[in-house]
Amino acid sequence: MKRSRVFMVRPLQFGYNEQTAASNFFQSRSSLEKKDHDQALIEFDRLVAQLQLAGVEVVIKDQKVAPPTPDAVFPNNWVSFHKENNTAFLYPMAAPNRRDEKSLSWVEDLVANWNDPRIIDWSHYEERNLFLEGTGSLILDPAQEVVYASESNRTSAQLAKIWAEEMNKTLVLFNSEDQNGKAVYHTNVVMGVGNHLAMGCWDSVQNEKERISLLNTLSRVNRALIPLSFEQMNQFGGNWIELYGNGDPLFLSSKNAWNAYTTEQKRIIEDLYQPIIADIDHIEFVGGGSVRCMICTIDNKSTFAE
Repeated sequence: MKRSRVFMVRPLQFGYNEQTAASNFFQSRSSLEKKDHDQALIEFDRLVAQLQLAGVEVVIKDQKVAPPTPDAVFPNNWVSFHKENNTAFLYPMAAPNRRDEKSLSWVEDLVANWNDPRIIDWSHYEERNLFLEGTGSLILDPAQEVVYASESNRTSAQLAKIWAEEMNKTLVLFNSEDQNGKAVYHTNVVMGVGNHLAMGCWDSVQNEKERISLLNTLSRVNRALIPLSFEQMNQFGGNWIELYGNGDPLFLSSKNAWNAYTTEQKRIIEDLYQPIIADIDHIEFVGGGSVRCMICTIDNKSTFAE
């Protein structure tokens, strides 16, 4: 039976990040910093309980006390695990205070039971202002050897190409914009891809040739394909993830995202998955990230780990 093992970071000092706000249009400043910390912990622990109840194995590390890392609850940007070839990547991050989230010792611990693990650290690219922020930038297709990336100041096309070559994947590279013509900072804001469903805001890919290439590649696999509107994308509708637990495949999204889906979209999802809907309003509002950003898969027990 398929079962997912995931890594999450408990946010002990969660808050608004000045250094990422310029490119993350989801972030909002809160005047109640103590409330930010307390509410983020409540939402985090509640999501962990939901995952564990569904049969997902959750490995938790507590946020480091110093230096300040207000976005530590989103570890998928600095590390990814690929069990199929025993490889883990540490990524170059655009914001200096996000670079402090990385922990080589955590990664070594998480892959300790792998056979001859290989840890690749790309932090040196930060000195060249080249950034690739984990599975925020890279969306792996678990049903085919393909990786999707939307180019932005946090997603270097050059590094995405090198990564795809290193991991023997076909890269589908495109550009995406919000309704105001501003580049979307992370690919996992635009879309999510699973074995049973691909769902995203295809209209954000303005270049017709790029959009057709993206949709044609996604359609090679027999799975549902659901388009999202810009409004749904802005409610984190594309920031979902497929996991495996006790029974049916799991579909994880936030409450805001779920409420933004249409009745027909929800029906399709419920036919394919057991939905897990996370109430993480405060983390979304202040941090500008959602459920997919909080979860770093170590082993997803599918064709390819995410």
